Amino acid sequence: FLPLAVIGKGDPWEAGLNYPAGAILFLKALHHMVPEGFSGIGEQSVLRTYLNSIMGYILFQVISSIIIAAFISLKLRASRKRTVVFVGAMLASGPFLYNWECGNIVIVAIALLFLYLMLYDSEHFGLRLLSYVLLGLSATLKIYPAVFAIMTVRSGHRREFILCIAIAAAAIILPFFFFDGLSSVQAFISAFFAESGMKPDWGLGYNYSLQNIIKSVSVFFGGYITGSITAVPKLVASFALLAEAVVTRKKSLSLLSLALICLLFPDFSYGYMFPLFIPALVELFNEGVYPTGDKGQERWTQVLPTVLITALFVPYPLPSLDGVNQMIGDYSGTMLYPLSGGHVVIMAAVAFLLVFCLLNLLSTAVQYINTRTKKLIGGGNDVGSNIR
Repeated sequence: FLPLAVIGKGDPWEAGLNYPAGAILFLKALHHMVPEGFSGIGEQSVLRTYLNSIMGYILFQVISSIIIAAFISLKLRASRKRTVVFVGAMLASGPFLYNWECGNIVIVAIALLFLYLMLYDSEHFGLRLLSYVLLGLSATLKIYPAVFAIMTVRSGHRREFILCIAIAAAAIILPFFFFDGLSSVQAFISAFFAESGMKPDWGLGYNYSLQNIIKSVSVFFGGYITGSITAVPKLVASFALLAEAVVTRKKSLSLLSLALICLLFPDFSYGYMFPLFIPALVELFNEGVYPTGDKGQERWTQVLPTVLITALFVPYPLPSLDGVNQMIGDYSGTMLYPLSGGHVVIMAAVAFLLVFCLLNLLSTAVQYINTRTKKLIGGGNDVGSNIR
């Protein structure tokens, strides 16, 4: 309702909103549900209790939840009872409750992304093309779901990757020309980085970005990193996860790596991002029921990430860490995101998922090097025997 109110006042980026243009157009469409002459059209607190604006909010939340439930039902290879339990557990989980509370349009972006994941490997070009458009619509709302285009590379239609990227890029950029074109792009970037410089010391709770995890770890080691951290750890982790998404043999780990990029790279990633991990969780379940390799060797790669991802969806009734919160509040004068024990558990799970993916990438690299070395040595022996 805050973005909805900002749009009612005029230029959204001038007012500090950090949404891309596609998201602004989506909100403008919802804004038409509010009568033009309504006196509270630019007031967040009024719109939150006004029926016309609430209807638009409920509409996109319900439709998005239905799409996500349908994705699970279609992709999960389980009995009907287990599927119902799985869907029910997801829709009643902490991240979904948080989505309902916050009303962030990320849930719409996730629903559109799931439609892409349903169709991107279809045998019919028309359905694949539709999936690329849906991915573009997802990216125009939140940008970072575009990284899931990597799944097209992993499919049997990898030659269409450039087409997929082109559609996603067009969906992100073209809506800016409904405003002031490149000037609007610049205004959006300025608003985005302005928020990144404003919020780092508002508290360590609720935020599961790599920056916040590093800042939280610094507290527990006796210090506190103030302000924003350098972008280097985010870039290194993101490139490594992208490589893992491409080279891993397991679809579940590819989906997991891409979800981690979306969560860890932005400076502010809250609990409503966790539904991005549902596709990986579904694939992990399927791989556990229908293993593709040796059970003894692959069991840990299925059980460990399943447990860690499941930990992200639990609403933990753990107390606030008042000492940490008081320290940061005294430093910055602002405490909007208090840290609790539940946040620590979830950040630990995210950190272990990152380490798991990086170790799997390292293992894949070592196996590749060993294989190449054996081939080279074997080739050398063949040459030597021929000479002899």
